[in-house]
Amino acid sequence: MIDISKPGFMSLLEGSQPSRERRGMEGFRAYEVRWGNTHESLNLTLYNSSIPGEGESTLGLYTYGVGISIQRNAEHCRGGIEGTIAHEFAHHLQWWGSENSMGGWSLNTHNDFQTDLWVRWRPHFEGTYAFKAPAEAGAEVFRVLMGWKGQDAWEGNQALLEEWRAWFTQNAVFGPCFK
Repeated sequence: MIDISKPGFMSLLEGSQPSRERRGMEGFRAYEVRWGNTHESLNLTLYNSSIPGEGESTLGLYTYGVGISIQRNAEHCRGGIEGTIAHEFAHHLQWWGSENSMGGWSLNTHNDFQTDLWVRWRPHFEGTYAFKAPAEAGAEVFRVLMGWKGQDAWEGNQALLEEWRAWFTQNAVFGPCFK
């Protein structure tokens, strides 16, 4: 099992034996991963090309209760491939909170406080993926706070990041990731 909570975890993945593997251009490598000691493990599958059933533009995908799928060229995504994995892990936490009725989560990725923060900071997210929906903003801010920055202007807004950090830290689901 590989801890994906720290930058540089891809070298651990690359040097370890996958739990499942299929070689070739359409191949994949699957691993069992976890975030520190905070939550149960989940599956992470790295595809050599597109994620089956998804378009070429889908670089990362979280399937509720199943795991994370990542396209290899996600290295060109915001925060690189590790940042894409952190973003998708945030969706796992949103879903996990909903499934376990914890931290105010419901309907897979909904949280009233997350929505309030998104509405408040939405003008700063304009033109970026975080602008799309509260769940995406939550996952994007989590990615940045965990150390995988991209180049969106809002990523340097300390007031925005501190307000989201304060909320994540006190949230029963996300809080353990910040300890």
